[in-house]
Amino acid sequence: MAIPLALLFSWIPMLWAHRAAYHTNDGDAGWPEPPPADWPAQPDTANSFSGVWGAHVEGAAHNLGKLAETRRQDPTVIVHWMSRWEFGVPFRSVSRVAMSTQAGRTITPTPISMWQTGLQTPNWFRGGLAAREFVPVRPIWWGLLANWLIFAGLVWGGVAAISSLRKTRRRRRGLCEGCGYVMAGLATCPECGLGRHVS
Repeated sequence: MAIPLALLFSWIPMLWAHRAAYHTNDGDAGWPEPPPADWPAQPDTANSFSGVWGAHVEGAAHNLGKLAETRRQDPTVIVHWMSRWEFGVPFRSVSRVAMSTQAGRTITPTPISMWQTGLQTPNWFRGGLAAREFVPVRPIWWGLLANWLIFAGLVWGGVAAISSLRKTRRRRRGLCEGCGYVMAGLATCPECGLGRHVS
């Protein structure tokens, strides 16, 4: 039960991730993930999207400024784009990456594994939002483990509370705490063998 909850709460922030605040930092730029061998070693623009609970996005590009100067008309200016999306509540626990190359107005996705990209979502779910294009499947292990422990504790606590409440109600009604058999005048339940609780 805790594992499906941890996974569900890993993906839920995709619904509101598009509202993330946008910050640009051109100073100490770095790729969010190791780039392909034919890419430049360092980008010249780095972006960070944050400010939304459960979602964080880092992006970087090379030659973006040059492409903007040509108003995306010069196909000889090659721009490399990369972004890494991380989702999860209460801790970020899954991630995905997107890479593409742009020449003029033509954008070509860089082929990478499904493990990195994630599972493509249907058009009705995307709604034109980049945050919802793919469902991430690559775990962030520490976040996934922390979320699993939290949800396992909540599930265990809920089950223990319901069990304790059921036993208390049965005891007050003169029933066996284990199976609900009528214990009128009996010290031990003839159905399950559980002894009567003495307060």
